[in-house]
Amino acid sequence: MSNKRNIRLNFHEGGGIFSVFIIMTDYAAEVLKPEEVERINYNPNTRHIKTNLFNHVFDQDVSLNYFDIKCRYMGNYSHNSLGYIEDGVRFKTMKEIVKKIRFRPSILKSVNDFCSTNINEKTLGIHMRTGDMNVSHPELGLFGTEHYIIKLKKIIEAEDISNIFLATDNKESLIKFQEKFENVVSFGCQLIEDTDTYKEPKVQEKNLKNPILWEEAMIDCLILSKCSQVLCRQSNLINASILFSDDIKKIHRL
Repeated sequence: MSNKRNIRLNFHEGGGIFSVFIIMTDYAAEVLKPEEVERINYNPNTRHIKTNLFNHVFDQDVSLNYFDIKCRYMGNYSHNSLGYIEDGVRFKTMKEIVKKIRFRPSILKSVNDFCSTNINEKTLGIHMRTGDMNVSHPELGLFGTEHYIIKLKKIIEAEDISNIFLATDNKESLIKFQEKFENVVSFGCQLIEDTDTYKEPKVQEKNLKNPILWEEAMIDCLILSKCSQVLCRQSNLINASILFSDDIKKIHRL
């Protein structure tokens, strides 16, 4: 009989959904031994959302018995207080922790169907985050579409890239990339901005409780994890991709 436990992680502070995910995973890596864990459920109740958004993407069986852990904030990998996640002291343990997550079958099917025809061992994944990050965290740098394009041109000169997967928060960036580069693909999310500038009302704030927003964000996150190289800025979505990935071999940052 297995002595492994089912763990339920609880967190009751604020933050974006991927920031909350990384904070909870980081704390779990500090206090748990992955080999003693059967599965992990994420149960945040942040002040500004008041619902468990992870239920839209994770297969969290509430009928099981769980050992509850109250997570605490230990720093942030996207705001430079802990540095890059792949250099963190708990990185290897965090990667083992996320293997205990069960995804909803519909999420995995969407990812696998897309990757089967669009992602290969020479695909570069780009996580483009522009408008809201520039306003919320200008201390991390102000970046627009052109910054990614300039960086991508340098990468293409140095690396063997067959195609590009673009995970973007706006339609304008996708159009610009497809005009300048060949073989650019995107998942085709429904809930994204029209431009790469920050305008009200914002898609994320309007759809915080909309399952589609978080399903599409997690699908982009997992597709990025299947790419062999990624281009990104500081963001906890790409940090999650790095944790989930067995395929990313090189990380290019703005």
